[in-house]
Amino acid sequence: GITESNITANIVDVNNNVVTDRNYPVTLSITGERGTWSDISGIGSRIKTTENGEARVRIKSSTRTGNIKVTGSTAGLLAGSVEVETVAGAARSMTVTAAPDKIVTDGVSKTTVTVIVVDINGNSVGGYNGKISYTTKGPILPAAGETMCINGIAAFQLRSIKTAGLCEAEITSGDNIGSGKVVIETKAKEAVKLELTSDRDVIVSDGYDSAGIKAILEDEDGNVNTDLVIPVNIAVNGNGTFDDGTVGTRTVTTNNGIAT
Repeated sequence: GITESNITANIVDVNNNVVTDRNYPVTLSITGERGTWSDISGIGSRIKTTENGEARVRIKSSTRTGNIKVTGSTAGLLAGSVEVETVAGAARSMTVTAAPDKIVTDGVSKTTVTVIVVDINGNSVGGYNGKISYTTKGPILPAAGETMCINGIAAFQLRSIKTAGLCEAEITSGDNIGSGKVVIETKAKEAVKLELTSDRDVIVSDGYDSAGIKAILEDEDGNVNTDLVIPVNIAVNGNGTFDDGTVGTRTVTTNNGIAT
């Protein structure tokens, strides 16, 4: 958004010689969103008159990489154009993503973590090469590792274990470009059982004391399947009632795999 470049429009004859004996009004325009005029805002067309066969303007880069195309034209002559490439600045930080960001707790499902080194404006720095290191927290493997960043991009894979939960991968570099993090969720497999738990094992038989009961949908490894929303029938037998004093069967719906 700061760097500038000089653009020169020359009026030439059929042999490419500069025509200096006449001044021409030249209409100049910028194509695309990668640059603007240096001395005025925007990218609209402007007219410059040649002196000694040439007209000069300055353009300024935007904060995005790509090409700036400047076209010049004047009545009765073939139009001309020039392109200036805008490139990324110095490596300043990194972006980190995981695809997919949710994997099943089967011990074999994997996610690919991609690291892109970027400049201060978020442009990928294609010329960066260096080593990056990563560590993980939560139910995912490996716990740590290293890989090479080639042309500004690095990628590595992480694998689930048979425990559900939120995992975090943190990536660092030794080149003062900061660090990055990404969160991956390991999710339960298909629910195969309904587990009932109580927050109290013993209550007083006074007609007032109570205990909370949870119905939990679990996979074969005991992980809660949080995706299911289903009705669950809860029956009370023996010397007790529901909290409203009724007995028999009550239907409750699970939320995040749990009904209370």
